[in-house]
Parts: sequence; structure tokens; C-alpha cells
Amino acid sequence: MQDWPWFSFWLLWLALLVGLLVGLVFANLGIHWFANMVRCRSTWCNRIMFELSVSVCGLGGLYYAVVWPSPAIVSAAKAAQWEWWAFLSVYMFASLLCCVGAVLLWASTRDLAKLLCGDSNSYTQIDPTNESTTVSQDFFFVPRHVVLEAHETLPRMQELRSRGWLKKRSVDLVAAFKAKGDDVQETLFISHRWESPLVPDTQGEQLRAIQQHLRKATHVKWIWYDFWCLPQRNTIGNDDRSSQDLADFERMLKAIADLYLSMRVLILLDLSYFGRFWTLLEAWCAMKSVTATGLKTAMERERRFAIACIHNAPSSLEATLVDLLASKSLIEARSMLAQPDIVVTNAKDKEQMLRILESIEAHVKQVFKLGLAEEKRLEARELEDQARKLREEAAQLEC
Repeated sequence: MQDWPWFSFWLLWLALLVGLLVGLVFANLGIHWFANMVRCRSTWCNRIMFELSVSVCGLGGLYYAVVWPSPAIVSAAKAAQWEWWAFLSVYMFASLLCCVGAVLLWASTRDLAKLLCGDSNSYTQIDPTNESTTVSQDFFFVPRHVVLEAHETLPRMQELRSRGWLKKRSVDLVAAFKAKGDDVQETLFISHRWESPLVPDTQGEQLRAIQQHLRKATHVKWIWYDFWCLPQRNTIGNDDRSSQDLADFERMLKAIADLYLSMRVLILLDLSYFGRFWTLLEAWCAMKSVTATGLKTAMERERRFAIACIHNAPSSLEATLVDLLASKSLIEARSMLAQPDIVVTNAKDKEQMLRILESIEAHVKQVFKLGLAEEKRLEARELEDQARKLREEAAQLEC
């Protein structure tokens, strides 16, 4: 048998590098494909089991990738009269399998850590015993007069901010959940459908509906409308948001369900409203009432939402929307929102919010516990102040 050509061993190690690169690319694509496939129809455990199973196969490839090019294996391959290109092909396949397995093993470890310890797409754990703990979020709002004086659809958030037409305000979730404070009465959140990927209100119909509602709701001073109050891409689709804008966007997006659960909401209902993820999530939250024991369907006297039918939507759709969502439990609502016929522009938003819904009951209870702990601390301070004053008065009388 003739010796293998001198360049075959150089090709062997070159194949390792190529296999590594190809393996990383295909593993990355495979993970994203699988995540998109199961994000709404599978549990974390199923996803981890899949990744671990493929990892076991990949670790088998790791053995071949490490041992295969050893001199003993090369000599054995020559003795078996293997052609050098056949040996090289098998080695490339083993390297590819090794790379896929290694990447998926890393992914499964990451997902397992998220499952056990929580991840950034869920609520932050609240410690009611920690006196420094507060539950408040900063949001941007449009003042009432800016909306009423507008003759056309307002521009995106960054332009409103540069013109000084936005106000940054801190919302106390404890007070909001208990329906206390001015925020609940003075703030209006808009639930609406985006009519195009870049501009939500293409004909100004949504603006006119908001203005009509504000003329009746004279107590409302602040309006939250996502295009006006969350940092947005520009109108040609380029993402020119700063790093701070992106951080603010993520922070506010994760907390948005809290506000739809506690503030007054205006639903702009059109025929396409029923098939959109964000609109149905917002409407369902608006029809719930938060209590110390979790979420419950709001009674008529607790109603926080109003519905304005726009475009071709008949007024009869109002009752249809309420019948669809009002009585649904958290589990039922999450199951409905996870279905493929409930669409969303950004699939990551759907995945993130479905995870947040999993822990929203516990989050609500934690907020109420924090409020109760704060009330007890205030009562203790008041009693301490009263006792101190009594001691001071007693000391003065003795003198």
C-alpha cells in the first residue's frame, strides 16, 4: 500500500478547524430553530432533555475527534488499507458531531441553570423583610394636553423626548395594586394593534379615538402608548436606539403587565385585535383584579377598562372580547396566548411574556407582602415616635 500523500495530515488538521466552524454554525441554527418550535408548546424540561440527548451523541463524537488522529489509529487505518480521503471524511463527520454536542451541552446547562435559579425573563424576586426593597418602575408618559392638541399621529418616543413632550414618572406598584394613590386615577394605558410594522396608527384613527376618550375622562393626566413611550426603531426600520434606550426598553417591557393589571386601560378594538398576542394579553390583564391571594376576574364595580371600536369593528365586538377573556384563568389565558394563531411581530416578546405569566401570581403576592411589611414598619415607627414623645414629656414634667 502506498503511503498517504504528505499533505494529507495538514488536511486532517484543517478539517478539524472547518468542522469546528461548521459545527458551531449548524448548532447555533439548530438551537434557534428548536427554540422557536417549542417555545410555546413545550416545557423547559422537554427542551433540556432534547439538548442533553443530542449532547450524549456529541460526546461520542468527542472521543473520535480526540483519539482518531493519534498515530496508533492512523497506523491501523493504513493497515486496513483505508484511503486517506476516507479517513479524512470520517474524521470531519466526527468533529462536526463533537461540535454540535458540545454546543448543545452548553445550551442545556444554561437552560438548566435558568430553570433552577430563574432567568432575566422572569420577575425579580422580592424580599418583603428587606427595608430597602421597593417595588416601583420608572416609565415615560405623554401629558394630556400634548395628545389633545395633536392634529396628526405623534412621532416615536425619541422625538417626543427631544421635544420635551414626555414626562418620566415613577409608578409605585404596591399603591397601584391596592388601587391607592393618584397614579391609578390619572394614568391611562392604551391597548391597540400596530397597523404596520413601523407605524401603529397609519390613518390617525387611533389618535382620534384616544382624544375622544380623554374629553370624557377629564381626570386622566398621563397617557401611555407604546410607540410614544417606549424607544422605537426609526420609520425606515433601522435600529438607531442607544444602549440606554435598549436597556430602558427591556426593563419597561418586562414590567408592562403590572401596569395593565392595575391602571386604567383604553382598548382600541378593530377586527384584527383578536389575533394579536400583545393586544389579547393587555386586554386580559385589564379585565383582572389583583388581590393578596393572586388574580381574579374583576367585578363590574372594579372595571378599569373602556373599549372604543375603530375602523370596521362593530360595537357588538365589545361583548365578544369580554366573553372571550374576562372569565379565563391564568392557565387558560396562557394556553390560549401560546397557540400559533395568536401572532406577534417579535417571537422573542411572546416567549418572554409567556415566561413572565408563569410567575405573575407569585409576583402579585410578593408585591402585596411587601406592602403589608411596609405598613407594619410604618406602624412600628409611629408607635416608636409616640413612645419617644411620651418619654420626653415625662422627663420635662420631672424637671
